[in-house]
Amino acid sequence: MRQAPFYDCAATSAKGRYNKTMDLKTRLLVLLLATGLLACEQQTALERIKDRGVLNVVTRNGPHTFHPALDGVDGFEYRLAREFAKHLGVELNIYSVYGRDDVYRQLQLGKADLAAAGLIITAEQLPDFRYAPAYYHAQPRVIYKLGSRKPRVLSDLYNKRIVVGADSYTSRLLEKIRKEHPELQWQDAFDLETMDLLELVQKEQADYTVVSEHEFIAHRGIYPELSLSIRLGPERKLAWSLLRDQGRHAELYSEVDNFVMEMKKSGRLAQLQERYFSYFERIDQADALEYAANVKRRLPLYEKLIRSVATEYGMPWELLAAISYQESHWNPNAVSPTGVRGMMMLTEATAQQVNIEDRENLEQSLRGGAEYFRSMQARIPEDIAEPDRTWFALAAYNVGLGHLEDARKLTEALDHDPHIWLDVKEHLPLLRQRKWYSRTRYGYARGDEPVTYVQNIRYYYQVLRLLQIARERSRPPVEVSHRAPEILLRTIPAI
Repeated sequence: MRQAPFYDCAATSAKGRYNKTMDLKTRLLVLLLATGLLACEQQTALERIKDRGVLNVVTRNGPHTFHPALDGVDGFEYRLAREFAKHLGVELNIYSVYGRDDVYRQLQLGKADLAAAGLIITAEQLPDFRYAPAYYHAQPRVIYKLGSRKPRVLSDLYNKRIVVGADSYTSRLLEKIRKEHPELQWQDAFDLETMDLLELVQKEQADYTVVSEHEFIAHRGIYPELSLSIRLGPERKLAWSLLRDQGRHAELYSEVDNFVMEMKKSGRLAQLQERYFSYFERIDQADALEYAANVKRRLPLYEKLIRSVATEYGMPWELLAAISYQESHWNPNAVSPTGVRGMMMLTEATAQQVNIEDRENLEQSLRGGAEYFRSMQARIPEDIAEPDRTWFALAAYNVGLGHLEDARKLTEALDHDPHIWLDVKEHLPLLRQRKWYSRTRYGYARGDEPVTYVQNIRYYYQVLRLLQIARERSRPPVEVSHRAPEILLRTIPAI
């Protein structure tokens, strides 16, 4: 990903005017600029992208779109845009702005070739823009804080402090609803993203907000005290947006169309969706609240040691922390009825295998668990790529490598991909059924347990990463006045 020089045709045109007083050198320069301008005007959008070798994409900041990560940047929209850049054979330059209007403004100014920003396809399509084929669905939901009154019907929203993003699909949806519910009032917040809106409700500076369900799911881990309530309007589709100019952008639109269709057909789009959204859905509210409490209460006691051991074994500290939480809820003295014990709940056989003498010794337990995980990861077939390789290693950590291989063979026999966690996790539970485990080498296994095990760890891991991002995010406090029609919002700098 790099920033390429952007050739601005509009800016060049002002420099290309002929002046009789110019010397020969200046005239030659003007001629060159004019020639460049003519060539630029004749190029299609797709040709310009390939000519400069860079795809410029504008997005918004958030877990489901684009955000800084400990190893660079991440996000669903970022990953999808990166796949499209690879499809075109160019590099990706992606950057974030605040708000829907800013996204479209970047397209209109020619600063971006397309917008990949979780945009909802609306009935009243903007005249200058067109949407590519939809890649996901969005359901607007009212968000409230547990402990307050849960809204169940629209009248429960009357006379409440409701904050939504200004110039958003949500704001326009509420305008339509207000025609039948004139008592409905809300505040439009400028320059705020989903995380900021949820934070207002979390801090009780607003009673409710309205965001898409998938956006809430992506943030739920760091706002466990918030929950979903009323569905507003029908489910909507998400898509990329491009300029509508048929002449210059028709070819680019066609290329995006083919790319999205190919991603759906190949199953790679479903894999991306599974990677960023599915595992949050398995954690119920009580577990999310308990985890959040333990992150504050217990994790600080052990974080320094977890970080040290994780660094020694070359793994993200958040992953080791997530595994140890799944095993013992960060209790170094944990003991199960079957005799496994310690922070990483090692069996006697596993402890001997990784040369651990005292399973209840905190440092030894963490080292033993890290060593065992790395040994499982090393034995996963080399043609399985990350992050699936890690998910397979976690499944093997829980159920054993033999049962995992049985599940992979069943997956392949049933015409699915044994290299993809999305497919294998659907077939692991078959190991409970005689019809299927009788065909395998290692026989019966409680195959649903490793699925739950892996998905839980993915949730714990991602929450820790999001909390780290939130801590590093430099921003002034957001404030909302308690006077219903007014809102006081401070600008939050982009990251």
